[in-house]
Amino acid sequence: LASGRAFVLASAEYRHHLFDFSISDYEVDTRLEVFYDYASTLGTSDDLIGFPPQTLNQPGDGQGYGLGLQLASKVALFRFGTAWNDQGDNRFYFTAGERF
Repeated sequence: LASGRAFVLASAEYRHHLFDFSISDYEVDTRLEVFYDYASTLGTSDDLIGFPPQTLNQPGDGQGYGLGLQLASKVALFRFGTAWNDQGDNRFYFTAGERF
């Protein structure tokens, strides 16, 4: 997504409990996640000085969706997943901690 003087971001996520298991003394909650994201620069990219994002062929808005697996415990949250954007690109990811 391009940069601009203002932006809007919306995200929706659904988590569904799958099962629990234990590692040592820690209980782990396994969940499926499905999410959708949308963002826009609200047309403010043209206001930037220098090289506007359009010069670099960056869109002013975009959306993405994906699914993943979460392993949650009192110690940490680990997320493994895949996501697609509205241009058909796909990425795999691994993160530790909450996203927002």
